[in-house]
Amino acid sequence: MKRMLVRLLTVLMLGLIPAAGLVTPASAVTRVQLADAASRAAFEPVTGGQFKQVRKIYPKQLNWTTDGCSVPKVITTSVSGMGLVLRYYSRVFHDSCVRHDFGYRNFGGNASGPGAHPKLGVNATTKTRIDKRFLNNMKIQCAAKYHTWVTKRACNSAANTFYLAVVKGGKKAFFG
Repeated sequence: MKRMLVRLLTVLMLGLIPAAGLVTPASAVTRVQLADAASRAAFEPVTGGQFKQVRKIYPKQLNWTTDGCSVPKVITTSVSGMGLVLRYYSRVFHDSCVRHDFGYRNFGGNASGPGAHPKLGVNATTKTRIDKRFLNNMKIQCAAKYHTWVTKRACNSAANTFYLAVVKGGKKAFFG
């Protein structure tokens, strides 16, 4: 009788405690699941569909904020002609920049700015991986948009410029 009463109380309590919000439900997202989802979104080609799918599943747990392709104003105003070129390609590379921002904001250690800051991989290897995916994504966009040798080469040169900018100047944005 005593055993049956304990079982009954246990069943009742297991049903009431989660309903009261006193424990985390079994369906809660683990850090491993979050890192896996963020990796699928951050490291797929720019043409892939994982980014949008992961965004629907984890709208608040991951950081989706972006400033697009932010080219420092000092470059766009001081380098003769270069500012126009960089502003033009910042529109061409917009989707690649959004994904790059996603990678930095979710894997990096910089906790400034709005949104979640899960810090899923704060190390140089992860930063390099995010930066290389950024370069590859921009090159994918160049191949899709431009069809002559001259325009593809110009676009790929711009992609290399954006890539070198994040490799050399992105440490603070990634590590904090």
